[in-house]
Amino acid sequence: DAAARGFEHGRDVLWATIAREIPGGFAGLYLENSRPVVLLTDTLQKVRALQELAARTPRPDIDVRSARVMQARWDFAQLYDWSDYITAQRPRFSGLTEFDIDERDNRLVYGFLRIRHRFAQRRRGLRLFSYRATSSHSCWQNQ
Repeated sequence: DAAARGFEHGRDVLWATIAREIPGGFAGLYLENSRPVVLLTDTLQKVRALQELAARTPRPDIDVRSARVMQARWDFAQLYDWSDYITAQRPRFSGLTEFDIDERDNRLVYGFLRIRHRFAQRRRGLRLFSYRATSSHSCWQNQ
């Protein structure tokens, strides 16, 4: 629900929908050295997944049919649903300043205002996620 999230990420909604509708567990798409890389949870369905993804991609300039396919643990719909849940709990998690779905690394990324907020949130319910600090933000990866 967009109201619970506080704001809507249009691309995230589209990719979560695609993940729910095409085979292979679509987990994301990115460019690496100008070549598309598609993440799937079930790489055995690569051919069918790439065909269906090619028909639905919002970027006609990217030919996903020839993409390199990488294994992912979580499909994009799962990441989106976790993000939606955590964001709906935002009042409980003081200091939460930003979040993103990092499809390339197949994880959720959350930023906290101060380091003490990061550790307080671990005690409040983000225990499902492992903590890894990267520069000014925190990465929580579902395990």
